[in-house]
Amino acid sequence: MVKFNYFELYNLIPASFNSTSALSDLSVDGYDLIRLGLAGKEIRDALKLLLELVIDDRIHNNKEEMLELISRKKLKIARE
Repeated sequence: MVKFNYFELYNLIPASFNSTSALSDLSVDGYDLIRLGLAGKEIRDALKLLLELVIDDRIHNNKEEMLELISRKKLKIARE
């Protein structure tokens, strides 16, 4: 009989197998983005961008990290 160390097996699973696959899985929601001053289409676009970045493993599904990213992008757009 083979014994498994489930912790080691879990660590072998690639990060791309994360469970985030829908907007509702994100750590942020529209209300968080409204507090940043976004409205309407900006909220939808920001959520779609965040989901894409999480699925591509470019950012973590972490509320603080996501809000910081959106705040920086909003500031950059305002300067242009």
